[in-house]
Amino acid sequence: MDEPTGVRAKLARAAGELDQLLAPWIETQRGRCVVCIGGESGSGKTTIAAALTAALAARGERAVVVSMDDYYHLPPRQNDAARARDLSRVGCAEIDIQRLERVAASFLGGAGELALRRLRADREGFDELTEGCADAAVLLLEGTFVLAIDIDTGADSQPGASARVLVARDFRDTEAGRRARQRDVLDDVMQRVLAIEHEQVSAHRGRAHVVVERDFSVRLLAALPARSSP
Repeated sequence: MDEPTGVRAKLARAAGELDQLLAPWIETQRGRCVVCIGGESGSGKTTIAAALTAALAARGERAVVVSMDDYYHLPPRQNDAARARDLSRVGCAEIDIQRLERVAASFLGGAGELALRRLRADREGFDELTEGCADAAVLLLEGTFVLAIDIDTGADSQPGASARVLVARDFRDTEAGRRARQRDVLDDVMQRVLAIEHEQVSAHRGRAHVVVERDFSVRLLAALPARSSP
């Protein structure tokens, strides 16, 4: 999602701090790991994921980025209509969580390629594709509800190989940007959706190892997990 210039600069600085925090942990994994970046709509998840990807590339480490937006059960227009009919849909029930968990487990299990899904350019459906990942060290998962995913499960995964990052900017922080873009319709339904997202994502704070606070400062909330021995 597009960000005002000042916000982009602050997110870039936060991403740099986050990279400095995560880089030693990624190095200690001596193999593959997963970094999940969650937060409310428009909070800066995609911007931070892109900056981390660039920082990793500068160190010679490749990351595969997977967006939760590609794993909704319905494409955006249909999903918005379904939400308008029934706001209880808002949240993880809208997303194929199990498929995302399988992608992460496959990556951690050493797969040479991943079976992925991408939202089409017309935003009216999804395409199935494969992406080679034999040379990748990090899988970056980003999305509103991504911290709800249980990655460290499955016979092929390595427990303790995932770090969770919460971007804590909320719908109050992003409202000015939404109005300036005039891209999102801030009607009553959207306001209620954002309020529901806020409640659900706020509950994910307890699952996070690291948080990018509303003032863009980066805090370590819990020790980053060590990879268990196979």
